[in-house]
Amino acid sequence: MTNYAILKRKVANRLGKTDNATANTIRDNCIKDAYTQICQDRWSWTLKSDTLTVSSGVANMPSDFNPSAGIVYACYEVTGDANDKPYIRVDVRELDNYTDSERVYFLTYSSGYWVFNSNQDSDTVKVYYHYIPTELSDDADVCIVPDDMAVVYLAAAMWWLAKERDEANYDRFYAKYLERRNEMIALDKAYNSTRTQLKTKLDDDDRESILATER
Repeated sequence: MTNYAILKRKVANRLGKTDNATANTIRDNCIKDAYTQICQDRWSWTLKSDTLTVSSGVANMPSDFNPSAGIVYACYEVTGDANDKPYIRVDVRELDNYTDSERVYFLTYSSGYWVFNSNQDSDTVKVYYHYIPTELSDDADVCIVPDDMAVVYLAAAMWWLAKERDEANYDRFYAKYLERRNEMIALDKAYNSTRTQLKTKLDDDDRESILATER
C-alpha cells in the first residue's frame, strides 16, 4: 500500500526534485490537502456504518462523519435487514407533520459534533455514512485512495500554482488528476456492491437515493 512517504517521493519527482526525505511545508501541505479533497467525495471506500443511541431525541454522529456527504441511510433495525424501519431526513420545520410511528430526523451542529435529531425520544439507529480519514502525518500513514496517482497529480497541480504561480503546469497536472479521478469514479460505480445494496433499500422505501444522484 502507498503511504505518505511514497506520496512525497512521487510528488517530488513531478516537481523535478529529489528532496522528498526532507520536510517541505508547501509540498507536504499540498499532499495533505489533495488527499483530503479527494477523500471528501462519496466513494465506496469511505462508506462505513455505526450504531447511534438516541436519548432525549438526540445522538452525536461519529467524529469522522463527512457532513458534505450527509447520511446515506438510517434505520431502526429490528431483527436484520428485512425488518429495517427506515428514517427519513426532513427539514426541522416539518417535524411536527410526522407521527411517532414515522421515523424522521434532521441534523444540527453543536459543541464540535454533528447531531442526529430524531422524533423518537429513545431509539437505536444504524447509520451508513461517508467518513473523512485522519490527515496524513507520519511517513507510514497509509493512503486509502485506490489510485495514489490521483493524489500525486492533484498535489503537484496545487504546488505549481501555490509555489511557482505557474498556471500552465497547474493546468497540465490538474488535467492528469481529472483523468485519474474519472477512472476511479467509473470503477467505483461498476464494482461497488454496497452502493447497489443501499440504493435498493432506499428505492424499496419509495425515496430517492443519495447514491443514485451523487455523481
